[in-house]
Amino acid sequence: EGNKKRILNKLDLNENLSTILILGGSTGALTLNENTYKILPVLTKQYNVIHVVGKNKGNKNIKYKNYNQFEFLYNIEDYLALSDLVISRAGSNTICELLALKKPMLLIPLSNNASRGDQIDNAKYFENLNVAMVLEEKNITPQNFLNKIYELDKKKNSLVKQMNSIKSIYGTKNMVDEILKYK
Repeated sequence: EGNKKRILNKLDLNENLSTILILGGSTGALTLNENTYKILPVLTKQYNVIHVVGKNKGNKNIKYKNYNQFEFLYNIEDYLALSDLVISRAGSNTICELLALKKPMLLIPLSNNASRGDQIDNAKYFENLNVAMVLEEKNITPQNFLNKIYELDKKKNSLVKQMNSIKSIYGTKNMVDEILKYK
């Protein structure tokens, strides 16, 4: 139920460019932030970038046209409505929401060193369903990050098409049918 016009009116964005929303999770993601900062000179010439950096994890000295940095978004639904591509961690709630909203996504899951591995499993599952692309944190460099974003942009229509084709596996009817098996 987001309203992208509220954001367009609030931020100085180029309406002729696609918008990328970068989400580092509730606490931010330093590796994701650092690699994003390095590619901004190129990325902001081709996209609007909305970057959620996490509390006290931003860099206020980084300023580019078409780039907006936030510690946290209280009205994320508006930003999701505006976004054409989403780069995110791979927490189950977030990625299921992105799937429901049909947002082409590049997932950068927390590594096994920083988590119990569930985000890697979530990301691989979505990648196997062909509804997301994945770049593991251990493999991120500015250049391969930029290449993955370009690849995501090229694949966005096929990802959305696949999201639409599998929507029935997430439907209410399937949940009810499953519950009724145990009646």
